[in-house]
Amino acid sequence: MRETAPVGGSIPNHLARFLVTESRKGQTSRVGAARSRPRWLQVDDDLLLGMCSRQMIGYVSVDPAGGWVAFDEVPTMIGSFSDLAEAKAHVWHAHQPSHATRCLAPGRRWWRWTGV
Repeated sequence: MRETAPVGGSIPNHLARFLVTESRKGQTSRVGAARSRPRWLQVDDDLLLGMCSRQMIGYVSVDPAGGWVAFDEVPTMIGSFSDLAEAKAHVWHAHQPSHATRCLAPGRRWWRWTGV
Protein backbone atom coordinates (compact mmCIF):
# COMPACT_ATOMS: atom_id res chain seq x y z
CA MET A 1 0.00 0.00 0.00
CA ARG A 2 1.34 3.43 -0.96
CA GLU A 3 1.78 5.84 1.93
CA THR A 4 0.21 9.21 1.15
CA ALA A 5 2.13 12.44 1.56
CA PRO A 6 1.06 14.44 4.61
CA VAL A 7 -0.16 18.00 4.48
CA GLY A 8 1.54 19.88 7.30
CA GLY A 9 2.37 16.73 9.27
CA SER A 10 5.41 14.61 9.87
CA ILE A 11 7.65 13.13 7.20
CA PRO A 12 6.51 9.66 6.04
CA ASN A 13 8.45 6.82 7.70
CA HIS A 14 10.04 5.53 4.49
CA LEU A 15 11.28 9.06 3.74
CA ALA A 16 12.67 9.56 7.26
CA ARG A 17 14.65 6.29 7.03
CA PHE A 18 16.01 7.38 3.65
CA LEU A 19 17.11 10.76 5.06
CA VAL A 20 19.10 9.13 7.87
CA THR A 21 20.82 6.78 5.41
CA GLU A 22 21.61 9.58 2.95
CA SER A 23 22.94 11.91 5.66
CA ARG A 24 25.34 9.20 6.84
CA LYS A 25 26.56 8.67 3.28
CA GLY A 26 27.04 12.42 2.85
CA GLN A 27 29.25 12.68 5.94
CA THR A 28 31.98 10.65 4.31
CA SER A 29 31.69 11.88 0.75
CA ARG A 30 30.84 15.59 0.81
CA VAL A 31 32.13 17.08 4.05
CA GLY A 32 31.81 20.87 4.00
CA ALA A 33 30.27 21.04 0.53
CA ALA A 34 27.59 23.65 -0.10
CA ARG A 35 25.27 23.60 -3.06
CA SER A 36 23.98 26.48 -5.13
CA ARG A 37 21.41 24.15 -6.74
CA PRO A 38 19.38 21.32 -5.25
CA ARG A 39 20.13 17.66 -5.80
CA TRP A 40 17.04 15.56 -6.53
CA LEU A 41 16.96 11.96 -5.33
CA GLN A 42 14.29 9.53 -6.46
CA VAL A 43 13.12 7.79 -3.28
CA ASP A 44 10.19 5.90 -4.81
CA ASP A 45 8.41 5.74 -8.16
CA ASP A 46 6.24 8.68 -7.17
CA LEU A 47 8.49 10.59 -4.75
CA LEU A 48 11.50 12.87 -5.35
CA LEU A 49 13.48 14.38 -2.48
CA GLY A 50 15.26 17.75 -2.81
CA MET A 51 18.58 18.05 -0.95
CA CYS A 52 20.86 21.03 -0.41
CA SER A 53 24.06 20.93 1.65
CA ARG A 54 23.22 17.79 3.62
CA GLN A 55 19.66 18.83 4.42
CA MET A 56 16.24 18.24 2.95
CA ILE A 57 14.68 21.29 1.30
CA GLY A 58 11.42 19.57 0.39
CA TYR A 59 9.93 16.89 -1.77
CA VAL A 60 7.69 16.36 -4.76
CA SER A 61 5.10 13.59 -4.95
CA VAL A 62 2.61 12.38 -7.54
CA ASP A 63 -1.01 13.17 -6.68
CA PRO A 64 -3.90 10.80 -7.50
CA ALA A 65 -4.82 12.85 -10.60
CA GLY A 66 -1.32 12.34 -12.06
CA GLY A 67 0.02 15.83 -11.34
CA TRP A 68 2.82 16.79 -8.95
CA VAL A 69 2.41 18.12 -5.41
CA ALA A 70 5.32 20.08 -3.91
CA PHE A 71 6.10 20.26 -0.18
CA ASP A 72 8.71 22.30 1.69
CA GLU A 73 11.00 20.91 4.42
CA VAL A 74 8.40 21.21 7.22
CA PRO A 75 6.42 19.65 5.18
CA THR A 76 3.85 22.23 4.21
CA MET A 77 2.18 21.90 0.83
CA ILE A 78 3.47 24.52 -1.61
CA GLY A 79 1.07 23.68 -4.43
CA SER A 80 -0.05 21.29 -7.16
CA PHE A 81 1.55 21.42 -10.59
CA SER A 82 1.07 19.64 -13.89
CA ASP A 83 4.79 19.78 -14.70
CA LEU A 84 7.55 18.13 -12.61
CA ALA A 85 10.11 20.85 -13.43
CA GLU A 86 7.70 23.53 -12.22
CA ALA A 87 7.06 21.66 -8.95
CA LYS A 88 10.82 21.31 -8.33
CA ALA A 89 11.35 25.01 -9.09
CA HIS A 90 8.74 25.98 -6.49
CA VAL A 91 10.40 23.80 -3.83
CA TRP A 92 13.76 25.44 -4.60
CA HIS A 93 12.18 28.92 -4.55
CA ALA A 94 10.56 28.22 -1.15
CA HIS A 95 14.01 27.29 0.23
CA GLN A 96 15.74 30.47 -1.01
CA PRO A 97 15.04 32.77 2.00
CA SER A 98 17.04 30.49 4.30
CA HIS A 99 19.57 29.24 1.73
CA ALA A 100 22.19 31.96 2.22
CA THR A 101 22.25 31.68 6.01
CA ARG A 102 21.75 27.93 6.43
CA CYS A 103 23.55 26.45 3.43
CA LEU A 104 26.12 28.92 2.13
CA ALA A 105 27.12 30.84 5.26
CA PRO A 106 30.94 31.06 5.45
CA GLY A 107 32.47 29.15 8.32
CA ARG A 108 29.23 27.35 9.17
CA ARG A 109 29.86 23.71 9.89
CA TRP A 110 27.32 20.94 10.18
CA TRP A 111 29.43 19.21 12.82
CA ARG A 112 31.10 20.43 16.00
CA TRP A 113 34.43 19.12 17.30
CA THR A 114 34.13 18.23 20.98
CA GLY A 115 37.75 17.28 21.55
CA VAL A 116 36.82 13.83 22.79
